[in-house]
Amino acid sequence: DVIWTRAYDDTTLAIKSDGSLWAWGHLAAAVNSPGVRMPRRVAAGTSSAAAVPGLLAAVTQNGDLMVYEDGLEAAPIKYASGIADVAICAGASSYGTPPASNTIKDIVNNLAKSDYLTLYIVYALGEDGTVTRYFNTRDGLISQQIARDTASITPSAYVNCDQLLLVQKDGTLLRGDGGN
Repeated sequence: DVIWTRAYDDTTLAIKSDGSLWAWGHLAAAVNSPGVRMPRRVAAGTSSAAAVPGLLAAVTQNGDLMVYEDGLEAAPIKYASGIADVAICAGASSYGTPPASNTIKDIVNNLAKSDYLTLYIVYALGEDGTVTRYFNTRDGLISQQIARDTASITPSAYVNCDQLLLVQKDGTLLRGDGGN
């Protein structure tokens, strides 16, 4: 019995009533024969999950946020506890000195000298309604709280993090991640 599903680009996730998390498509293809896209059981005891190419984040039934950074080939990394839901945005983001303008030249120069470069951002909705974003950089995991009193999160576009949608507990809809 499937009780929950999400689809991302070329990956589909499903959670069965027993809490098992299943993935198929691009994310699971690496463990299947080339061209074979069979469902793969990823984890047990799961309540929510999100994926982008090469990355899966799952929330366990006890509230742990587990992230598979190298597809499904490596063991997951525990990012946080007390989590209710998760969303992921993909795309390059740099954190350092902001570029002077949004010209391609300034953006590329900023990337070259930035302190951090990440290809994805994991957003976690805490059980207390806080939203935290996580970046795993060469210097380790960085977290930043971006919202409070949030009821749900979802990216409306998985390649553009300013399209993150936050529904506040009072029903207000906010767009954007509140960051740089």
